[in-house]
Amino acid sequence: MCLKFSLDLVHKLLKSDTLQTRGESFTSKLQYQQSATENVFMTFQLDCPKLLKLTGLPGRLIVSLFEHSSVVEHVKSPAGQTSPDIHAVAKEIAPINGVDLLKIHNILLEKWLCTPGQTNGKAQIIERLLVPVFVTTGPPVPGLCD
Repeated sequence: MCLKFSLDLVHKLLKSDTLQTRGESFTSKLQYQQSATENVFMTFQLDCPKLLKLTGLPGRLIVSLFEHSSVVEHVKSPAGQTSPDIHAVAKEIAPINGVDLLKIHNILLEKWLCTPGQTNGKAQIIERLLVPVFVTTGPPVPGLCD
């Protein structure tokens, strides 16, 4: 009896125009987010295939931005060449996709700063990369590496 009721309810929902309308609006929202994110990449000349594949996963996308090879190149030769402003890209992408940028910054801080035995120069890269974050968002979270 319950199964028959559930099936009837599902059939009604499938025939309902509101479900189709909600599906269409959700699809258009996803298409907007993807095209707006791609537009930001093109504006900052970061339209590489690896990043474009992650447009459906905005959290991972922003993490990949901060781990992009241009960041390391910029730290090694800051005056030599122009590189994209990763912070500006992340700040534009986060509200488009409804991502909490501060939460991602904290996750990256835990990942990068709490690993024992960093000897490959990551500390200098991290320091230069995250200085603008502290200036705009405040001091690091107390007890981050506890």
